[in-house]
Amino acid sequence: YQNKVSIQDVALARAYWYEFNQMWGGESGDFNATQARFGPEKTVVNPSVFWIGEENTRVEVYFSPQGGTEAQINRSIASAQENIDLCLNLITRRTISHNMRERFDQGVKVRGAIGFISGQGNEWDYLSSWADVHHFPQADFGLLHHKYAIIDGEVTGYNSKVITGSHNWSANANFRNDENTLIIHSGRVANEFLQEFGARYWQAGGQDEFDPAVSIGGIGWEKEEKEFFLENFPNPFRSVTNIRFQLASAQNVSIRVYDITGNSIGEPVRNEPFAAGIHTIGFDASGLKTGLYFYRLVLEDGRTFTGKMSVVK
Repeated sequence: YQNKVSIQDVALARAYWYEFNQMWGGESGDFNATQARFGPEKTVVNPSVFWIGEENTRVEVYFSPQGGTEAQINRSIASAQENIDLCLNLITRRTISHNMRERFDQGVKVRGAIGFISGQGNEWDYLSSWADVHHFPQADFGLLHHKYAIIDGEVTGYNSKVITGSHNWSANANFRNDENTLIIHSGRVANEFLQEFGARYWQAGGQDEFDPAVSIGGIGWEKEEKEFFLENFPNPFRSVTNIRFQLASAQNVSIRVYDITGNSIGEPVRNEPFAAGIHTIGFDASGLKTGLYFYRLVLEDGRTFTGKMSVVK
């Protein structure tokens, strides 16, 4: 269980290139062992803040150990207003745990799925005494290798962000190891990460429900600006979800649900007329197994749209 983010931006790519070059020992040619720097010998050689794409998304990048990454993680955690959701391989840093506890004491919900519970300095006992955190027995589950936190991902807006990268929340990652961390200020990205978090949180034994507005297809404050959107909420879900779509004009609509192999398993709507506007259709998945499913909406004008939903029992 890992995650990957691809960001197409030449300036951000150049920041990683600068970091690579100091570990390579130069900008070209063969590896230069006499000039190469690793670990505590590295210096900050890259800009840290970027504004990317048409949405002008703020993205920050920090390299360890020279970038003071733990301080940047704590800064982002301290900004949380509603939710902090963790999905981590391990956490051993009390400074981060205390920071989350301070936000918890101010009414911020803290939930988590943690994979590695052993070794000196692990924060599990402290976190589990007050936060809604859960962990997996490694023998039964395998390796949870996620390293991300979602800030205000359930109530998406200007403050939503994702902290992710190779950086474990540990002393080694902060002071010795060569790691990279991204802080992505985006309600859309935070909402997408929340889908994975919900699945892992429930799988680990979490019982909390998520805000019904959570869905991978769209974010509340953006929807009214769009001519069309398709989503389902909640997502992930256990038994019942709602498929919601917006039409710019009256159309006959069909909606069919498929499993991951492409087999049709349901047809909530079959060539029915809908007026322009926002519509919500319930879908009962209580008979389905845990897994990923797809739903396809077909309009009478021939356009087709597809979404995905996660069932977690």
